[in-house]
Amino acid sequence: MLAHGCNLAYDALMGMMIDGVWQPEANDADPTGGRFVRATAQFRHVITPDGSTGFRAESGRFRHPMPVRRRTRTLSEARSSMAELAATTRRPARPCIARHREGASRVGLAALFVLAAACSGAAVDAGDGPAPLDDSAVEFACLRGDVARCVQLGDRFGEGKHADADPGRAAVLYEQACGAGDRPSCGKLGRMYRLGLGVPRDLTRAIDLVSQACKAGDVTSCAQWGTHYEAGLGTGKNLGLALRLYKSSCDAGDALGCNNLGSLYADGREFSQDYTKATELFAFSCNKDYAPGCANLGNLYESGRGVSQNLQMAVRYYERSCDLGGGSGCFLLGLVHQKGLGLGASNAKAYQSIQRACDSGHATACAFAATMLEHGAVAADPRKARINRERACMFGHGPSCVTVADLCEGGQVPGCAGVRQVQFLVRGCAAGQTMACLRAGDLFAVGRADLPKDAARAEQLLRKACSGGEKLACAQLRPRGDTVPTDLARDASPATR
Repeated sequence: MLAHGCNLAYDALMGMMIDGVWQPEANDADPTGGRFVRATAQFRHVITPDGSTGFRAESGRFRHPMPVRRRTRTLSEARSSMAELAATTRRPARPCIARHREGASRVGLAALFVLAAACSGAAVDAGDGPAPLDDSAVEFACLRGDVARCVQLGDRFGEGKHADADPGRAAVLYEQACGAGDRPSCGKLGRMYRLGLGVPRDLTRAIDLVSQACKAGDVTSCAQWGTHYEAGLGTGKNLGLALRLYKSSCDAGDALGCNNLGSLYADGREFSQDYTKATELFAFSCNKDYAPGCANLGNLYESGRGVSQNLQMAVRYYERSCDLGGGSGCFLLGLVHQKGLGLGASNAKAYQSIQRACDSGHATACAFAATMLEHGAVAADPRKARINRERACMFGHGPSCVTVADLCEGGQVPGCAGVRQVQFLVRGCAAGQTMACLRAGDLFAVGRADLPKDAARAEQLLRKACSGGEKLACAQLRPRGDTVPTDLARDASPATR
């Protein structure tokens, strides 16, 4: 970008004074001789930061911010935008040489100082110390190869610490850093692919990213890899391998690994239940400011498992988790307020904490907050309730996806019928709601004015619904000669529909 500014300023100087008037397009050709004669410059010196050549670079004149888009973008959109901006840094820079002709006008001198500022590369903002970088400057520094800046901005957008949280943009930044060799960023990107945050959910890609980062020495990625084996996400379930990955991560001091290992001890999976060991691991994780660890520790104090029941301690750890940005901690704190366990019941306080959990990306909390708004636990607000339902769906709460699709069909969400309605149903299907698969399949099979008919997509969705036990879906597949589960095919005859 500085090189680009230098080029523009240099181009502005390509003129000369003729009879006291600055001529931007003038050159040194002799109009009468027909041949080029280069005039001898009165002086020619490079611009230096300290002014040792007589021409001192001056900072603070220009800045070249990168335009920041304030909406969630798809991964391809963000890649394209950043690639276009990056291309501006590849233009070869001309020499930053000051050229001054005797008797130059103020226009020429101004252009000279433009060139000085553009070529200096000095700080943009004046002051005694380095100016803090805004988002545009941080993202541009990332494009210029500053991996730490990519990670910095990616964390802000990806972890919800920014007013305009944008998972899609965070994914692009993490990909920039991962491609530059930053293994923790590969692990973070893998987590986003596992959860479908800002990128299409892709468990194969997720495993590839976290496994490579783990093998390269990133212990948090090892814990992320263990999550896939614990839940059987994109691979066969293997608690033994998950345990080994969690333990190696925890032994290296990783908070996520210790928290997940503590959960295995608390649940009694793979080995005998040990709440004491779980308490130790959750406490270690919480002391490292890992929000889920604090929430899990608070839950043990609330239930009295592994420690003496202590509601005050439970609330203290829930509050700490919530303050660290943990959705689970805020949600559990809200439930304590709602039930009044040692605090006195307060729906207003409960809603405040549960809404904070929703704002942190907790799907169940968004659905719970919507229910409170719908049923009068707090002041009714249908619009806010609908927004929370939509967010719950986006975060993976299948029943909320179906609810929003119903609102669309009933005309309660302006402009939602058709394509948007199907999008909610497809998300619900992906979250395990087989009825959503059936309804989406029906819509694709029939088509609408704003939704093109898609027989292949319809069949895919109906097949998933049938496999999940929806008899009507199986019945629709039978006339096409598709193979359906025997028991479902038997029960899906017209007489039983």
